[in-house]
Amino acid sequence: MAVIKTISADKPEKILKIDDGAVSHVWLRKNIVEDATDNETGGTACKFWRADEVSFVCPFVETAKIEKNFDSLFAKYSEGEPNVSERLAALESAILEIGDIVGGE
Repeated sequence: MAVIKTISADKPEKILKIDDGAVSHVWLRKNIVEDATDNETGGTACKFWRADEVSFVCPFVETAKIEKNFDSLFAKYSEGEPNVSERLAALESAILEIGDIVGGE
């Protein structure tokens, strides 16, 4: 997963966790700041909230454990998925290793 920029009318929670049986759906937010629109027509500016967010699904976890490990979890889920080139390079490397094993080298 990668960090996404979120916008909300209400101040978002730093940690939002929804339990669904044996799994927890978790949203982590950092850099929560209030902002306002630049109303060019002279009317009242509309206030809103911005945040950096990551989300993940995991086996059931207590909120206290998430709070304790917030920074490491945010960092872990901030890392993006490998791109196609990286995945292809890893696949080619694995195929060569298998060839060496099968070929006896």
